[in-house]
Amino acid sequence: MKNLALSTDEPGLPRWSALGQIDKYLWVLEAGHKKGIEGLTAAEIRHLIFATFRESHKANQVNNLATRLKQGHVRKVRLPEGSHAWQILKGGKDHLKEVEAQASLKR
Repeated sequence: MKNLALSTDEPGLPRWSALGQIDKYLWVLEAGHKKGIEGLTAAEIRHLIFATFRESHKANQVNNLATRLKQGHVRKVRLPEGSHAWQILKGGKDHLKEVEAQASLKR
C-alpha cells in the first residue's frame, strides 16, 4: 500500500464529487484493486482519501462499509494481527458503474 498513489481522476471510475460517503470508500477500494491491491484497512482508506483529496474521514465512518456486506459490495477479511481489511466485490464494482452512468446523465 505504501507505493499506491491515486489520482483525482482515475480512469473508469465516477467523479469523486458525484459520490456519497460510502461510495467514496468503494471508489478507493476499486482504484486500489485496479492497481493490484486486493484489500485495504480503514486506516489505509483514510490515508489515501486524505492524500489524494484532502478530505478527513474517521475510522468508524470507513467501517460503515459493513452496511454494504449484505448487498454484496464488499467483504471483510480478517488479517493475522487481528484487524481486518475491506475488499471490493463484483456488486460494489457494478454499483460504481451505476453511479457513473447516473452522473453521466446529469452532465
